[in-house]
Amino acid sequence: MGLRPFNGNLTRRPLTGRGARRAGSRPGSPLDLVFMTDRTSSSSSPSMIVESRRIVFNDTALRLAIRLYADVSTQGDLPQGVITGVDLRDNDGLSATVFVQQSGASMLREAVLSQQKILAALLLLCRSQKIPVPRQADKSLTVAGSRLVLDIKHKPRTITLST
Repeated sequence: MGLRPFNGNLTRRPLTGRGARRAGSRPGSPLDLVFMTDRTSSSSSPSMIVESRRIVFNDTALRLAIRLYADVSTQGDLPQGVITGVDLRDNDGLSATVFVQQSGASMLREAVLSQQKILAALLLLCRSQKIPVPRQADKSLTVAGSRLVLDIKHKPRTITLST
């Protein structure tokens, strides 16, 4: 039985069955993990494989990620309290304004997180939920409506077999 060449279409990994992993099995869960693999090859590099994944975070998941980040961060980026909202802005680079209600205070405090700190928070959440994210992968953040999207592109090490 030989190998069949890839036809160039995106394939979706099954989200059920042995070895499948999905964060949040219910519709509307905080994390929607979409496994998609784009395995392309070109004539100059026939053994090149690129894996692409997209993890979509809704507002609840983003607040959870920021709370996890605040609990482990030693930089004092966020005041202690309940995160009541997050406002994402994509002006000159992605940033998030976090609104925190401190106990006993009547006014909300605001803290601004940079794109690097948002990414650190999301990666921390992925680690806590056992969602694998390769360290060497290229990662990018985009805003899609009210959701935050983490795109991951990974080029695994290519092994050449001699015949």
